[in-house]
Amino acid sequence: MQLVTHSDGKVSYTPHCVEASAGLDRAVMAYLCDGYELRDVPSSTTHQLRPFLNLDKRLAPIKVAVFPIVQNNAELVQIGRLLAAEFRAAGLYTAYSSSGSIGRRYVDHDEMGTPYCITIDDDTIEKGTVTLRSRNTRIQEPMLLTDVVGSILAFYKTAA
Repeated sequence: MQLVTHSDGKVSYTPHCVEASAGLDRAVMAYLCDGYELRDVPSSTTHQLRPFLNLDKRLAPIKVAVFPIVQNNAELVQIGRLLAAEFRAAGLYTAYSSSGSIGRRYVDHDEMGTPYCITIDDDTIEKGTVTLRSRNTRIQEPMLLTDVVGSILAFYKTAA
């Protein structure tokens, strides 16, 4: 506090306040609040509001998720695990899930803010392609399995 005596004899006080909390928690909370949305997602019969975490892809805790379409096909599961390992080796935090419906897995990762999901399906075995789904657009595009790691890495490099 600063005490000032003016020429007319009046005294004024100027309080000083130091905010010692300069940690990451406030910045992280600001990003989470900014990115959290409820989106109207049409289903086959109704519209539903679903939580959606639209973080900048550089801030997303999970960078990519890999999903074999079914968990009872050993070949699809093996390809999925190898692809997830490739992403991890490239330095991307990667989630892998083979349980539950593919739609539920997409919704779960929309809520977590995962920017890209990759689905391993029968086309992966037959044509060598995977399905790349973007969180923001929900568009699903086929992509060559051999190109997917490089493409995702390029997406992150262009984000800077």
